[in-house]
Amino acid sequence: GDPTPAPPPPPNLVHVGNNGSPGSAFPLKVCQGDCDNDNECSAGLECFQRGGFEMVPGCAGAGRSGSDYCYDPLRKETNIKYIAFINDNGADSSVGDSTYGNIAITTSLSSCLSGEDFDFQLSDCTIKKFLGEVEATMSNKADCTSTDPLLELFAIFDATQEMDVYSQIEKICTSAYKLDQYDFADNTLAIDDALERQLVKEYIDGGTVMNYEAEANSAVMIGKVNDKFATTRHFSMPKHHALDNCEMGAAMCCFVASRTNPDPADNSDVCYIDMKASRYTAHVRDGWSIYGDSSDDSIYCEGFAWGNDGGIASALKGNALFKVGFMDNFSGGKVEQVPGAPLCGCMDRMPVVTNAACTDVTDPTSVVDVHFDSAVGMFDASFTVGEITYGDCGGLNLVEHYESLVGVGKASAVDAAYMHKRVVGEVGCGVAINDFLSTKGLVMG
Repeated sequence: GDPTPAPPPPPNLVHVGNNGSPGSAFPLKVCQGDCDNDNECSAGLECFQRGGFEMVPGCAGAGRSGSDYCYDPLRKETNIKYIAFINDNGADSSVGDSTYGNIAITTSLSSCLSGEDFDFQLSDCTIKKFLGEVEATMSNKADCTSTDPLLELFAIFDATQEMDVYSQIEKICTSAYKLDQYDFADNTLAIDDALERQLVKEYIDGGTVMNYEAEANSAVMIGKVNDKFATTRHFSMPKHHALDNCEMGAAMCCFVASRTNPDPADNSDVCYIDMKASRYTAHVRDGWSIYGDSSDDSIYCEGFAWGNDGGIASALKGNALFKVGFMDNFSGGKVEQVPGAPLCGCMDRMPVVTNAACTDVTDPTSVVDVHFDSAVGMFDASFTVGEITYGDCGGLNLVEHYESLVGVGKASAVDAAYMHKRVVGEVGCGVAINDFLSTKGLVMG
């Protein structure tokens, strides 16, 4: 009879929302994220919690590092990730029937590189470039009958799934960059004990004297840190609820006032704020503020993006935050947040606005040296900083810059579409407000 039909392929992991927004996407369907608990998943599904790139049962793809996805706990796994058949029928291998029997699937892979030390250098430590250098190393070694870097790393890492390999590479790269990081937000910027206790918790939420004083007396250390470290050290991202898990790889700061200019140069308007997304700043569980669709440029917004492929761009995001959120306060006098939102935060926690300028930070001469130690079977990586430079994204605004990341594979088209919903353009407030209110069963009059 007819052979048993192959099971349908599993659906890919897809990010469709976060923190219950947009409301139309929740409850989430199978292989959709980002869920926080089982209640955000459709009936019969559960929220699969991840710390990195762990494989979600019944789903395909890597998704976003640390994002959680809904899955069917009762679904039986029927998919094999890799299977290969090697056939040789003699002189002419292009003809003839082949019969396969007594097939065995092994979880044991042999490595052709692990028997001796080897090294390579990366200008940008990403998964793609790491795999590329492993492949090049295999190509130059006579003992390697295969040049598949993924299978080679399966063997070296003793991995059981593809995401294990990606997670290991991510750890190697991240550890190299982290060793060089400078934590400007511990107590470095404080000039007294009171400010030291408040800085990270309250400044990014729009508080402290750094936002409200008439002079920049309390912010003087910002200038000193900038002069000493901003071009020679990588800054770590502060641990703060507004900046944790920026899943699309972008963040923004918005200021409503200036300590130096009674009529500051503004570039944007607020459409609305969803306080459920910024509830830890707003100190309310849910709520929203609608600002209308005027175009009088009442605030100043500026953002930065590093995308989703890790590497040097991600390692420099703390520098971008320091420039936009802190140096703009000290040198430009920009202060105070939009009420109900943080001063700076991931895009999903910031107000929906009409425009945002863009800052980019690069380190084109830095390198990561990777060494494999055959004695212990482990990779080690060290980072050498170059010269860190700051720019305006080539004159692009934040949305345009993020779209350019999509073009080079550093961000997804889905995330670019979401960016358009957060920074909507000069005439986009009306549609954005109505779309948001429709999730509440309301329309704008």
